[in-house]
Amino acid sequence: MAFPSVGPGVLSTDWLGTALVPSPVEVRVLRPGVPAGEADDLPLLLLLHGGGDSASFLDGLVPLFDRLWTSGDLPPLVVATPSAGRSFYLDRADGSQRWETFLADELLAHLVAGTGAGRGGAAVALCGVSMGGIGALRLAFRRPDRFVAVAVLEPAIEEATSWPEVALRDVVYRDAGLIAELYGHAVDEAHFRRRPRRPGHPRHRPRRRSRPAPGAASGGGGGPAHLAGSPPALRGGPLPVSSSGWRWPGR
Repeated sequence: MAFPSVGPGVLSTDWLGTALVPSPVEVRVLRPGVPAGEADDLPLLLLLHGGGDSASFLDGLVPLFDRLWTSGDLPPLVVATPSAGRSFYLDRADGSQRWETFLADELLAHLVAGTGAGRGGAAVALCGVSMGGIGALRLAFRRPDRFVAVAVLEPAIEEATSWPEVALRDVVYRDAGLIAELYGHAVDEAHFRRRPRRPGHPRHRPRRRSRPAPGAASGGGGGPAHLAGSPPALRGGPLPVSSSGWRWPGR
């Protein structure tokens, strides 16, 4: 069953001031062409770009969203992408930049209030590619009650539980300076371990529910050699997501 067809989207730029990361943060927002007032009932998709990119990542996807909305293959939803440079959406070891906290505690609330989408936070989906993939996983594992669906493509995840175990292929695209910024000049092992755990870990098991979760995430493949395939840590089952009972409109 196709979703209702809607017109082309409208792209805009927002700026959010914050004390958590370099400020202000540019945020690109894409709204579907729906009648005035209907946007308040739409889901919100937080779309995280890859390393070195910016909020303009969303600009290149506008034709795709327009095509899918016009054909009815994708439900109307509001999409937002913040500029995050090569932050890895990580709270840094020295506390100088707190990207994960910014996304979860400030940006989402700002988007829900400013766009009217997301049903007060009960209908927020999350997606990321490459660096955005690991950022999305981190948010999903630590705050599973905040998202109704999660999807990642080529997530830049280190398949290791301690820094010495990290494979060269997973750090070859990060120089020593960037690694020091993210994890400390002498890598802070405790900080490094504060990353997504395996889906089967008791802390991250989905709540008991009488029907399937609204969405589940999986690792994508097809990217560069150092990001190829679905990491074994993501093959243990679906990621836990919100059991709020919300469903995509028209389904």
